[in-house]
Amino acid sequence: DLPIAPVVALLVGHAAGVLSTTGYVKNILQEKLGIHDSCGIHNLHGMPGLLGGLSSVLLRLFVSSPQSNMFLQLCGVAFTLAIAVAGGLGTGHVLKMLPVAEDFV
Repeated sequence: DLPIAPVVALLVGHAAGVLSTTGYVKNILQEKLGIHDSCGIHNLHGMPGLLGGLSSVLLRLFVSSPQSNMFLQLCGVAFTLAIAVAGGLGTGHVLKMLPVAEDFV
């Protein structure tokens, strides 16, 4: 539990909303890396979640609380990111093995 002021929570939430709505990362993913995110999961959940997780790590530098551990917060962010990447790669691999919809027409 990280005790922060409501205005700080509003600022982090606002930044996450702006990051989600701009969607600039989607263009980079598609244009530079050739990764297509048709549902916008990366912009809607990935980037704001990563921002919130990293904010909880960085805010620990400014707020002293005996119940908050920056290392555990960082481990939680890294573990969540690892699960997301593994899940995405696994799903992509399974989808590549499935027949294309044009094969059924």
